[in-house]
Amino acid sequence: MHLLSSSAQHIYWLGRYLFRIGYVAQHLPFTNDQQAETFAQALCLHIDDAENLNQFMLDPQQPYSLISQLEIARDNIQELRGLLTAKAYAELNHLIKNVKCEAENIRAVIDDCCEILKAEQPDIFLFFI
Repeated sequence: MHLLSSSAQHIYWLGRYLFRIGYVAQHLPFTNDQQAETFAQALCLHIDDAENLNQFMLDPQQPYSLISQLEIARDNIQELRGLLTAKAYAELNHLIKNVKCEAENIRAVIDDCCEILKAEQPDIFLFFI
């Protein structure tokens, strides 16, 4: 199988977004304001308490929220439609489209997406990592 460089880029960025979303979702919900502020600063966000950071990360109106980032991941999946199996494409779209704004649900969706992609052709998984 030969991959176009644009397809390899979409696979790579899909992997990066899924990893980033999963990493942040593992930390939610924050309960300690100091830890939340430190985490927010690492993401270049000016949020200084746990409650606001938790709300921000799950707010679909915020461009850097986990839900918004999942939409960007879904855009990458759309670009890979011809490369993914029909089953994988449908499952990935269904998972992301139906995700709930809860950290635990987001973590489960990310895990499921990664498992689906691992089952795809080796060339796809090579660029996903």
